[in-house]
Amino acid sequence: MRLEQLWRSRSGRLSVQVLEECYVAVTRKLDPGMEPAQAREDIRALSAWRPLPIDASLVEAAWDGQSVQGVTVVNPFLHLAESILRAGR
Repeated sequence: MRLEQLWRSRSGRLSVQVLEECYVAVTRKLDPGMEPAQAREDIRALSAWRPLPIDASLVEAAWDGQSVQGVTVVNPFLHLAESILRAGR
């Protein structure tokens, strides 16, 4: 889906971590940086995307099964060791 489509349908999501990193980047890393009050206003506007709280289970679920440069990432907590080894052969 395109960003515009996600915005219109209100189905896009951000994480709280992304919002925090955005705030730090625009207030501390940019030169010139954004004023903290303006950055907070922008973060509030982005919060309309209903930020997801990040926890270990969400991170682990996101990793499982993804392929990166030909390597498939497997969450060892979701699969038996034997099945992981068989799949790698």
